[in-house]
Amino acid sequence: MPRLSVVMPVHNAIPYLGAAIEAILRQSFGDFEFVIGDDCSTDGSAECAEAFARLDPRIRVLRSAVRLGPARSSNWVANEARAPLVARMDADDLCHPRRLELQLRALAENPSAVLVGALFSLIDGADRPVRGVDRSTLLGRPTPPIAHSSVLYRKWAFDHIGGYCQRANYFEDAELYLRLVEVGDILVIADDLLLYRVTGMNARLTDDQAVVEQALNAMPATLKQREFRHDGSARLEPEVFRALGSLRLWAHRSPGILADMAARMRLWPLSASARVMAWALVCSLSPSMARQATRMRLAWRNWRTRRRFPPGHLFRWVPGKPSINLGRIDGSVTE
Repeated sequence: MPRLSVVMPVHNAIPYLGAAIEAILRQSFGDFEFVIGDDCSTDGSAECAEAFARLDPRIRVLRSAVRLGPARSSNWVANEARAPLVARMDADDLCHPRRLELQLRALAENPSAVLVGALFSLIDGADRPVRGVDRSTLLGRPTPPIAHSSVLYRKWAFDHIGGYCQRANYFEDAELYLRLVEVGDILVIADDLLLYRVTGMNARLTDDQAVVEQALNAMPATLKQREFRHDGSARLEPEVFRALGSLRLWAHRSPGILADMAARMRLWPLSASARVMAWALVCSLSPSMARQATRMRLAWRNWRTRRRFPPGHLFRWVPGKPSINLGRIDGSVTE
């Protein structure tokens, strides 16, 4: 049995799937099985994965006859993992060649930890840098400042909490972390070991927008383990529009949300709606200026927190509080 399973759910990931698979196959740690689950793709993704499988015996390709969606497909491939440790990879992202090596080391040296992720930077469809790593996110967030495709976890802990929640489509990762942290520690490597790709192909943008919007609208209540009660209106929380608009903005597009916000955004509390409306207006008037201003703010935040959150260090995430520095990782990519 391999020491590690790498799992990758796939849905219409051409033209980025090949590069994502190669990023895993080039890892410095190679004792793994690679489970790729095709979620009813129509663009040749399954055939692409099977071509790689013919060249590398570590790859096992599965096909679903029906569309499962984000949470169900994530559970599907996770449940196929045979190793005691499982790493997640998304079908359009890239990662550092030593990602798995460093994450395995972090878990081995911290037996109370059940999951380790990493900070990330953004790239576009041509692999060009879009936005750098944001270390200030370690100051305190209700969910870990990590991308879903950067995580590596202990399978017993994942199984113990029942895996991904079916009600948490499009934020199944954040909901999973909040249940996992009740079982053990969640660690964050303060290096951008993952390159998160932002294009118009993100599931939040390509799937049925009414379904996505309602899922994101229910996200705050679900993360707080409360029942979401829809009031019967078409009004959506301001953060739903910000989340979707940000994806378009970093994909070199206009957010394209002003008209929908005016028609369907919940206006109360006024401070929240006004803040998001102002952001959307600036981004719509000049998307390039909005992106550049965000990069400048990011550089300032990283400089301000450089001593508190240095690169090459491992942190323990505490929900809603500043992450705790556990020290430098030997062999870090920043050495």
